[in-house]
Amino acid sequence: MVYTYELAANDFGAITLPLYLGVSAEAGNAWASKSDIDYSDLIHSNSVFIGWDSPLGPAYISYGFADGGGSSFYVFLGGAF
Repeated sequence: MVYTYELAANDFGAITLPLYLGVSAEAGNAWASKSDIDYSDLIHSNSVFIGWDSPLGPAYISYGFADGGGSSFYVFLGGAF
């Protein structure tokens, strides 16, 4: 689940470069076979991010953290392909 809020429109007339703030909540895992699936084994994680529609494509900085103390920091620029 992801929620994004537009912080600023940054409307410069012919160019609009909006700035966003967001949060996410996720749950998942991987099992070797279908019979091993147990929803009590789900790993839960959350993240916060700030994003910008830059001239080079979407850009964002994000920090995520998961059950058990794992965490990640991301910097992303441009389209995914």
